[in-house]
Amino acid sequence: MRQILERLELGLLDQQYGDMKGSYGLGSNNLLFMACELLLLGREPDGLPLLLIEEPEAHLHPQRQLRLMEFLEAAAKPMACKLEEFNQEEINQQRPVQIILTTHSPNLSSKIALNNLVLMHRHKAYSLAEKQTNLDATDYRFLARFLDVTKANLFFARGVLIVEGDGEAILLPALAKIMGRDFTRHGVSVVNVGGTGLGRYSRILQRAIPEEGTLNIPVARVADMDVMPDCAPAILGLVDDDNDPRWNGKHRRWKAMRHFGDDEKTRDEALAARRTNLKSDDAQNVQTFIANHWTLEYDLAYAGLAKELLVAARLAANDDALNMARKKVKEVVEAVEAEFEQLRQSTDTHAHLCSHIYSLFTSRTASKAITAQYLVDLLEDCLQRQVLSREQIMGWLPGYLTEAITYVTTRLELTQEPSGD
Repeated sequence: MRQILERLELGLLDQQYGDMKGSYGLGSNNLLFMACELLLLGREPDGLPLLLIEEPEAHLHPQRQLRLMEFLEAAAKPMACKLEEFNQEEINQQRPVQIILTTHSPNLSSKIALNNLVLMHRHKAYSLAEKQTNLDATDYRFLARFLDVTKANLFFARGVLIVEGDGEAILLPALAKIMGRDFTRHGVSVVNVGGTGLGRYSRILQRAIPEEGTLNIPVARVADMDVMPDCAPAILGLVDDDNDPRWNGKHRRWKAMRHFGDDEKTRDEALAARRTNLKSDDAQNVQTFIANHWTLEYDLAYAGLAKELLVAARLAANDDALNMARKKVKEVVEAVEAEFEQLRQSTDTHAHLCSHIYSLFTSRTASKAITAQYLVDLLEDCLQRQVLSREQIMGWLPGYLTEAITYVTTRLELTQEPSGD
């Protein structure tokens, strides 16, 4: 049987005509070969049935890759039935096979249980199984549900930027390019966790026993501070005035500066404690970069891009009309310039101005993701027309964003990669 299986050449039969239909692609041939090897190994009565596969995703459609992984997982599982119910011949025919495969496919990586993954980095192997990482049992359950193909690219990155929303995922790669730190060139993956699991994803690449080796892959977490200026709740319609009982209502899910103390010293200490708490997972290769004030959009406006953000938000609000040519970009921009001047004159502080701009997102007037797209277009257009320089744009960016971008790129520039890595 072994000699026969080793010499078999398999072909695909045309079901309609019963003959061989030409030659088939490498992907189909690879599948047939793997199936043949599994049949051979599963019948071996002695030794360790071991199948080594190098990059099984080659020449396979993504959906066939997933089917292949399900097939391999089934082949590797122990028998579900009690062994005493079978004779020796039947046991030999159903032996599970140990399968080790290498892959560069996020598609396959997302399909494999995290416990079964081993990350190769700088010629060393790092198991991602329980008790090898800083993840606990709850984290593994969470990641089994949500670590999909779009997030599994973190296993192949030279730097990882974990963000909480679509706005950051769209904007930060463009800002990195403006800063001369192109994420694609630096091998940086942006992982959008959608506001949940920021710490869980960052702990995947942290080692439980750092003395045995750590991963030299910088992981930056970009987090919102989520503390409003005291003027914002009234502007957003959360309260009517300073005496509104909703300031301290039991169902309140927001925080303002006044909730952190009455005097400046108490407030600073409470805010510092909040930052420390947000950075509680920082260790080894993981660092958290927190918004200076509130959220991404508010901090962009506060740092210097208030007018540009308002223009982008109004363009986003008119996105359908602009795409259908019912409105022109020039008309919208001219109206926003007048609106911005009126806001500047009618607001008491810069915080009031930025809060009014941010209210466009809480009222669902504008989408954060679409606004980010338009803001990227505006900044790139200003650079191309030399209306703004790179230095000017970088000077108007919140510091925590530039620091996060620098962190996930600089370490890789300073570290010499071993040849062949």
